[in-house]
Amino acid sequence: MVDPVANRAPFISGVILLSPDAKRLVEFYASAVGLPLEHEQHDETHWGCELGDVHFAIHQVDGLPSGVPRTFKFALTTWSLEDSIERLRRHNVVLVHPPVDRGFAKMAAFEDPDGNFVELTELSHSWLEYLAARRDEGHDVIAEWKKRN
Repeated sequence: MVDPVANRAPFISGVILLSPDAKRLVEFYASAVGLPLEHEQHDETHWGCELGDVHFAIHQVDGLPSGVPRTFKFALTTWSLEDSIERLRRHNVVLVHPPVDRGFAKMAAFEDPDGNFVELTELSHSWLEYLAARRDEGHDVIAEWKKRN
C-alpha cells in the first residue's frame, strides 16, 4: 500500500536566507528582530536557530546564480506585535506596512537590510486553537515521526 503522506512534503524544515553580507544580516536579525542566532559550522560557516519546528539560517554567498530571486518573503510569529514593532523602531527599522488586523492575526511588515520582505504576525486566539487542534489530530512533524517509528 502506498503511503499518501510519504509522497508530499507536509512540513517546512528550514528557511535559509542567502546574503552577500551575512554578518550584517545576522546582526540585524539578532538585534532588531531578537532571533537567537548562533554560529554554526557544517559544510560552510553560517548562523542559525530553531524557530518552533523550523530551522532558520543565514548563509554567506559571494554571488547568487542567475535566476535566483534577490528577495524573499516570510513571516515570523510574535506574542506581542506592539513590542516587536517598538524593538524595530529602536533599531531605526521603518515598517513597509503598518499593523493591520486580519481577524486570524495582526500583521505588520518590514524589509531587512538585504531587501527581504518580513512579516510579523501576532496570531489570534482562535487561530492558535485551530493549530492546537491540528496538532492534536497528528498534523505536526513530531506526531508524524512517531507514527512512522
